[in-house]
Amino acid sequence: MRRVQRRIPQAHTKTQDMGGEPEVTNFGKTTVGEQRAEWALTDGQITVLGFAGGDGDGIDMDRFGQVNALWCELGGVVFPDGLSLARVRSILPEYHGLWCQVSEQARVLGQKERIKARSALLELPDS
Repeated sequence: MRRVQRRIPQAHTKTQDMGGEPEVTNFGKTTVGEQRAEWALTDGQITVLGFAGGDGDGIDMDRFGQVNALWCELGGVVFPDGLSLARVRSILPEYHGLWCQVSEQARVLGQKERIKARSALLELPDS
């Protein structure tokens, strides 16, 4: 099997197609025991970028069907195009605890970002 290495950027900003407002993507890594997932949160949407099951046996890549998924390490898979958390949950239900933790960490991160944005608005001078 071929190993694929990839680098996760620390921060990423892109411009929305409409309006030109900057859209910030926050990246996270969640670990539950030997399992881990790398994900992105953009505008409240969680996109899973990759995961490792930690079971050492690897994973049957046939279960991904038409999904763009690459084997990356023993027990790990990378989704080059990203994959919604809901889709990953449906393909890999046996990692339920990991997906729940990803969801919770993204929720907390989203709350922190909303608080930061509100604070910045309150600090704006009156026109």
